[in-house]
Amino acid sequence: MVDRRRRRGRVTEDFIQKHFTNQFGVDIETTGVSPRSDSLLQIGLSTPAGQLYDINIQQQLSGLPEFHQGEDRLSGYYRRNNINLAQEQPLRYVRDSKIEDRILTTTIAQEKAKILARNLLTRTNQPANYIIHNANFERRFLDNFFEGSSPINFSPEYWDTLKSNRDQRKVDIDRMRAGKMSAAEVRARDIQRQLRTYDQILVDAQRGGHVVDTFEISKTVNALLQQRGMVPKTGDLGLGGNVELLSKIFLGQSELHVGVSDIGVQNKLAPKLVRFAEKLRANQFNEKFLTEAERSYIKTLKTEGLNMKIGAQRRAIQRIVQQASTGQDIELQSGKYIASNLQDAFDFLTGKGEFSLGRNVTQGNRVIDFGLSQEEIVQKAFASLDQNTLRKIDTIIGGKDVAAARYGIKKGFDFKPSSIRKMGMAAGLGAGIGL
Repeated sequence: MVDRRRRRGRVTEDFIQKHFTNQFGVDIETTGVSPRSDSLLQIGLSTPAGQLYDINIQQQLSGLPEFHQGEDRLSGYYRRNNINLAQEQPLRYVRDSKIEDRILTTTIAQEKAKILARNLLTRTNQPANYIIHNANFERRFLDNFFEGSSPINFSPEYWDTLKSNRDQRKVDIDRMRAGKMSAAEVRARDIQRQLRTYDQILVDAQRGGHVVDTFEISKTVNALLQQRGMVPKTGDLGLGGNVELLSKIFLGQSELHVGVSDIGVQNKLAPKLVRFAEKLRANQFNEKFLTEAERSYIKTLKTEGLNMKIGAQRRAIQRIVQQASTGQDIELQSGKYIASNLQDAFDFLTGKGEFSLGRNVTQGNRVIDFGLSQEEIVQKAFASLDQNTLRKIDTIIGGKDVAAARYGIKKGFDFKPSSIRKMGMAAGLGAGIGL
């Protein structure tokens, strides 16, 4: 029987060792962020016994996307280990120079890959959990890959929690726009919603056989730090939650951006992040019990938070432009970027559209504690875009008065109603706003 006291934060070291170590690890590499239009390249798996598996999907590609290029990325890993996606390669051991443990790797056709992955993920005598970072992104690709029958999924209770949180937040945002709730109140309620998500993760972890999302645990850490006033109250709980930053601070190593390597990073991060969250949640919290890495993380959020926010906004705008320019539907729940940042970008692109905050809410209101308003952050993010992206925006959205008048950026924006409608409908439901 599940001990419901876990939901009140009574998590012992024994509990962490039992449910957050020696579990399955899962990480995937893809050609892009859309399960509908992009393909799965690699499934990296680690078993509770510690064996690493690298399942590469046989396919014909003219080359890997740019974000996979580099010695510390997928192209370098494939080159070092003579992996060729164009032809099947039998299961064999490799020892990559940048990964500690031996890896069993294979390149096989999709149907064979489904069978192998399913067998590996269900072959255990214990209900082990699945440690995944940004699990919603992985889940959508795996659902598509397994044609709706993925062996990895969220518990019904976790789904209900996510849906309830999303629906409640939409109501709160509507109330805020109507002047019936302050941005600070929405931020406070966001923190409580995140704690409910974390509570459900603990319950699911104790049951076994469920997803443990290290991204959601990192968001919980950020929420608790904001609640205690130890970092700026950005309203963006995902800041500082990317694997690269977490790995550098907590593990002293860089992310390799290869599925079979990143699962090791995620598995090591899971217990560390839970310990961090539990320290912050304790009634008798004392900063002297924080580790050096935990102090470094707090310092990073304090000193680099503004740059993180601007960078996230910039990437969000770039992604919207890239998807719109190729005719793709705008997808907020990709997991690679935080939904609230995408919504901020839509706020910029659609002016006072249906899904924007509108100047009456943000003008003159320092909605975050960096000393800049949301509009000013988006403006800085937009100003940092490269000329190619600016040209794409000119082409896609056109351009004249609204952006120039509202933000004083460059002229040449014409907000086409059809474009705004398409983006707005895609962005509106379930997306947060960075407050």
